[in-house]
Amino acid sequence: MSAENDAQHIRTLEQELLRLRERLNYADAQKREALVGFAAGFSHDINNFLTPVLAYASMIKDDMPAGHPSMEYVQEIILAAEKIQQYIKLMQDIRAKGHFAGTIPLNETVAAALGEFRPQLPANIHLSAQHDPSAGAVMGDSAALARVVRTVLDNAVHAMPVGGDLTVATCHVRLDSPATMDGTSAPPGDYGVVSIRDQGTGMNEEVRARMYDPYFTANATGHAKGLGLAVAYGIIQKCGGHIRCTSALGAGTQIEIFLHSIPERPGDEA
Repeated sequence: MSAENDAQHIRTLEQELLRLRERLNYADAQKREALVGFAAGFSHDINNFLTPVLAYASMIKDDMPAGHPSMEYVQEIILAAEKIQQYIKLMQDIRAKGHFAGTIPLNETVAAALGEFRPQLPANIHLSAQHDPSAGAVMGDSAALARVVRTVLDNAVHAMPVGGDLTVATCHVRLDSPATMDGTSAPPGDYGVVSIRDQGTGMNEEVRARMYDPYFTANATGHAKGLGLAVAYGIIQKCGGHIRCTSALGAGTQIEIFLHSIPERPGDEA
């Protein structure tokens, strides 16, 4: 009888621990959502500041004679301003759309993102890609997912100052039970997964826990870059997906993006 009581007590404790974990995950998700919302809230004002910067820089560029030594500096100002505007648009989309619910081909979207990223890849980093045909179509937005992939790749490059292998892979995963992700719990079902693995410096648990916080940076440790990852996290949530990061100091980092698979309709393979 005592053994049965002990077993029941253990089950009760396990259930309570599960409830506490779910509450903690929910609180973390709410906090990140609030932080992303805060960043999106003042994006309109930032855009107002950027408009004259971009306009005057463009006017200066137009007035410069060909081959002027300062031309490249002006061009860098324009490119930087345009990049910030792209981030602003994404943050506004996150708030305005509420949910990215389109159907997109996972492999083609990832391949396009890699094609855009390769020109800025340092010579000491080797990028390889493996596209599993079973990854299929997923719920999301092509432009938004491509931005997420490029953001994660950019963080990976900064985490690899001495170079190494950077691997991107897609696959199909079937979850038979809920899986713990970063700040969420992925329900059972079929997912298309994008996995990005680097051979960088990795992160300790303290940095990994804060990697999605806006404006938090730990470049000296090797990975988290603040607002970019916070926006990426928000985008994946709005797609109904999940992110899971595995990292350790000296062992590199792997980030997995889980997006709900869209079942094939009869005749799709024809």
